[in-house]
Amino acid sequence: MTRTGPDAEKPEGRLREHACFFHGDHLIKAYSKTQENIALSSAEAEYYSMVKAASEALGLKAMTMDYKKPLSPWMFVDATAAIGVAQRVGLGKLRQLETQSLWLQEAVRDKRVGLSKVHGPVNPADLMTKHVDHGTQIRLLALMGVEA
Repeated sequence: MTRTGPDAEKPEGRLREHACFFHGDHLIKAYSKTQENIALSSAEAEYYSMVKAASEALGLKAMTMDYKKPLSPWMFVDATAAIGVAQRVGLGKLRQLETQSLWLQEAVRDKRVGLSKVHGPVNPADLMTKHVDHGTQIRLLALMGVEA
């Protein structure tokens, strides 16, 4: 599950990307990092976050193959525009997109990485993106298998 949001510590327009990785109901990894790329649109920022998460997921897949327990990476993303970018071929209207990030389009097309829409209220990555009330924190932590 991925999410992108503003970074309060980086005033020059950098965003933070957040992701949670699950195996079944088990949280195996979560991170919050400042994006390397400077995105000119929210769709571009979310797409870069998806590229990073897909790269990490494919790395986890390679590791599980070493243990003879392969998994199939599946991304749940709440940004419809970024999902559209990942499902198309080429740049489309995003002329400033870095071409080295286009490998994700092929990975989605070849089904090496699955892709689905997740609604914001049930996206655990929201915990790392914005301030949420206590009830929402408890609900999202429970989705992650973490007791508060």
